[in-house]
Amino acid sequence: MNVKLDSSVISNWFNAVRMMDESNKHKLLDAFWHTQIDAKAWLIENIRPHIKPNSNIYIFGGWVGVLSSMLCQQGLQLNNVFNIDIDPWCKKVGFTICQPFLNNPIRFITCDMANFEYIDSPDIVINTSTEHVSQETYDLWYSKIPEKTLVVVQGNNYFSCDQHIRCTEGVERFCEVNHVVNNLFKGELQNSIYTRYMAIKVK
Repeated sequence: MNVKLDSSVISNWFNAVRMMDESNKHKLLDAFWHTQIDAKAWLIENIRPHIKPNSNIYIFGGWVGVLSSMLCQQGLQLNNVFNIDIDPWCKKVGFTICQPFLNNPIRFITCDMANFEYIDSPDIVINTSTEHVSQETYDLWYSKIPEKTLVVVQGNNYFSCDQHIRCTEGVERFCEVNHVVNNLFKGELQNSIYTRYMAIKVK
């Protein structure tokens, strides 16, 4: 996939791994599986044509900020990239992973996506963790997205993971439960373990 990864930024990623205590190191390393990186590169490739100068991008379930960091390496003119996750640990670790871009443009916010209130008008809203939340939480989150916003959602059919409570089988069902109609893009990315789904639409 044609996505730039700067070596100095990758060094920051692994500085975070080196500094992590042993009890949490495995938790952090999960963010760097090739399946995770590939899915984020796939997302960036498909939204790149839709990113306007000075865009405000909101990433829900942003975890430790790997996608945020990858976006900032693409030479795009971004105003703000808000990395939102319910786990406060993600913000603490993300400060190291995203250090070159911290506060300009990346900002970390600890919040349940269902309770989030937008700070600046969003141009693009991304949710890469749709399988981790209930339908009720997802519906409330989706209802708060302003009209005419570009919405990007990812999920998967990895049912065997205990943390996945809203997986789907097939991209059509994925689009249905995530309210993606009249989509600009829908697709599947197969790996050796599961299939990743992605859909893009204007709300």
